[in-house]
Formats: sequence, structure tokens, C-alpha cells
Amino acid sequence: MARSSLAGQKSLIIFFCCLLILALGLAACRVVILRNLGNLALLHALELAETPRRHTLASWSVRLLSLLPADVHDTSFHTRLGLAYWATGDFQSLKQQWELTAQLPDLARRYFYNQALRCKKAGQGQCELDFYQMAVKMDPSNAEAWLQLGILYKENQDWEQAIQALQAGLQGNSAPAIQAGLHNQLGAIYEVTGLQDLALFHYHEVIRLAPDDYWAQIALVRLYRQKKELKAALEHALIAVKLQPDGASGYLNLGLIYSGLGEMDLAHAKFCRLLQIVPEQPVALDFLARQSIPELKSCP
Repeated sequence: MARSSLAGQKSLIIFFCCLLILALGLAACRVVILRNLGNLALLHALELAETPRRHTLASWSVRLLSLLPADVHDTSFHTRLGLAYWATGDFQSLKQQWELTAQLPDLARRYFYNQALRCKKAGQGQCELDFYQMAVKMDPSNAEAWLQLGILYKENQDWEQAIQALQAGLQGNSAPAIQAGLHNQLGAIYEVTGLQDLALFHYHEVIRLAPDDYWAQIALVRLYRQKKELKAALEHALIAVKLQPDGASGYLNLGLIYSGLGEMDLAHAKFCRLLQIVPEQPVALDFLARQSIPELKSCP
């Protein structure tokens, strides 16, 4: 009788163990199913443009992923749930989810910035613009994204938006090369819009950050020539030809500067050097044709 009771207890224990194993198995299956379905809905949503179907798929992804138990709420979970919220247009929830990972700037850089680069390679301008805007919205310290956003606005001749983006990029502690790029774009915008003094300021900042920037030196030469400050223009032109001994722009500007200063022998020498680099350069040929002294009408 005692043996029978003991056997019954063992059977009961085995039965409850089986139930526990089954329950754990079902719970694990439920997690896998919910995660896979949620990720699948998200994947398809992210492949679609802004359409009602995208919003529906993203909403289902949010619902499915939100059903997952707290013990699986890791970085991957918060990253994907954040993207699902973003696809529904809920930017605040996206930021909240990514802040829970303590990696918000890195995630914003990896996802939105990289997506913008993919759009750029595909020649999709609006798509590129949208992702850069999201990149800086999620991580305002991303100076590189501000730079690219400013370049896009500049290409569209949206000067005000471009200046705002580039100035925002200068607020952070970015690498000198990025800062130089921001100042360079601001210099170009102010030059195009006729604000020469502001253009000069930003090109000088480029030189301070990147002393070997040939084209920033040429830009300074160009601006100082426009302002009739030929001595200042000469200083930067001489630096430019040292940086690029075979750079045509440096010798062209030196020829024009020396000609403006009345130094015709020096102008002749620089224009002749320019013709060695660009044999049919029209400005140099015109200079030679206008000379009255025979020695200056041709190059040795």
C-alpha cells in the first residue's frame, strides 16, 4: 500500500513537471512567435513609403512587440520597437525607446544617418533629406549630419535653411575636419549671396582648422581680389601654389594679381607657367596677346 502511494506521488510529481515544462515551452514559443511576427511586420513597413499600409503594418508591429515579456526587453527590443513607433509617426515614443538603450546618439547615427547615405547613393534626394532631418532630430550633436543637411539645402538654394543647419552643426564639439567643412559651406553660401565679409570670416576659419586646404586659400584669393585688396590676395595665392605646385587656379590668380599690381614680368612668368599646365588657357593667352613688349608676347 505504501509502495503504491509512493508510486502515485512520483507519478504526480512527474505529471506536474511535464506541465511545467510544457508551460515553459509554450511561453518560449509565444515569445519567439511574437518577436518574429513583430519583426516581420516592421521589416515590411520599413520597406514601404508613407502609405496607409505602412502605418497599419507598423501599428501591428508595435502591438506584437509590446506583448513581449519584460525579461526580453533588451537593446534589440527597444531599437526595433522604436523603429516601429517611428514608422507610425510617433517620434516621441521612438526617442523614449532608444533612450532606454542608453545608446540614442549611436542608434540615430547608425540608422538614420546611414539610411540617408543609402538614399544619396541611389540618387533619392528627398529620401536623403528626410533621413538627415531625422538624424539631427534624434541626435542634435551629430555635426556630420548637420553638414550633409546644410549641403542639401545649399544645393536647393534654400540659403536660410542651409545656414541654420550649418550653424547648428558648429554648436557641438565635432572633429576639426567636420568643423572645417561646416565653415567651408557657410563661406560658399555667403560668397554666393554677396556677403563678402562673412564669407571671408568662414574661409579664414577653414584655414585655421585645415591649413593645407588649397581651395579655401583660392576662395580667399578670389574674395580679396573682388574687394581690390591685392596684397592680401597675393599672400594667399602664394600659399596656394606652395600647396599645389601644379594647381592651375593658383597660377591664374597670381598672374591676375601681378597684372593688377603692374608687375608685368611676374604676371608673364605666372601665366606662362599656367600655359604649361593648361595649354589653351584663354586668360593667359589673352594676356600675352595684349602685351606691347615683344618679350612678353610669348613664353620661352
